[in-house]
Amino acid sequence: MDYAQVWERILSFKKIVIITHQKPDGDAIGSALAMHHRLTRLGKKSYLFNLDASRIPLELRFLRESQNFSDKVPANADAWIFLDCANPARTGAPWEEERPWVLNIDHHESNSRFGDVNIVDSSKVATGVVLASFLKAQDRLNKPESEAIYAAILTDSNFFKNDRIDAELFRLCGDLMESGVEPAKINDSLTRSEPLAKIRLLERILSRLTLHHDARLASSYLLEEDFQSLGGGVHMLEGMADYPLSLSTVRMGIFTYEIAPKRFKVSLRSQAPHPCNDIAAKLGGGGHPYAAGYISSHSTLEKTLQEALDLCKERLS
Repeated sequence: MDYAQVWERILSFKKIVIITHQKPDGDAIGSALAMHHRLTRLGKKSYLFNLDASRIPLELRFLRESQNFSDKVPANADAWIFLDCANPARTGAPWEEERPWVLNIDHHESNSRFGDVNIVDSSKVATGVVLASFLKAQDRLNKPESEAIYAAILTDSNFFKNDRIDAELFRLCGDLMESGVEPAKINDSLTRSEPLAKIRLLERILSRLTLHHDARLASSYLLEEDFQSLGGGVHMLEGMADYPLSLSTVRMGIFTYEIAPKRFKVSLRSQAPHPCNDIAAKLGGGGHPYAAGYISSHSTLEKTLQEALDLCKERLS
């Protein structure tokens, strides 16, 4: 793809809205902010939209301008830029037939290529990596852009523990450091700013950890009453689904939580050679080969969990 032509189109617009998915993670927030910093640097009016703008994870609020997300989509925009969104339905943005020009930048294998221009590379560990190449095609990265990209990479790579880590990624991180990124400082910001309620939620999750299928499969859950009693929210759950895989015998993990009364989200995690994204896709969701999720069609925890257990056991057999 000719990035120069895409940039020429972007530069022709006056009002641009940057959109990312609900319940945003570090890749979503970092990528959105990096794009915002670049557009601002180019003199463009750039607006940040996220339906959960009031619930940006605490550990990401050190990023410059993270407080500037709004849960309202500005009217009369010339362009929408979607970042880290496999499907526009995940954003809550009004997806109507009459809409602005759309640029879609992502790394999800399940991306539906919904944009007028689609820059999607599922081989990359984070959307931030895909975006970095696009930004560098226009100009070198500055410090705010680099910090946001580095946060995106750290979080979506699970701190460089993902299977898509390669030499190219570390070369990019070297470039980010040359632009002013301080890895230790960002690492501290991401890992040492947890609210007590999040630790209490983790304690509850671990207390319910159950092993299945000869200890190769693990599950846990949270109910709405847990959030109410512990004072936390679903925006604090980033990374929680990964904990079962830290056990030496576990190859697949299921984490279920109630997002509304009798409505459950299921997060799946797995290790090679046992992908879980096709299981999520079968149930209406999606994600990456070894990290995926879906909204259950069942209204009870028992049926939701049993369905996931049956499919995961089948995969491990």
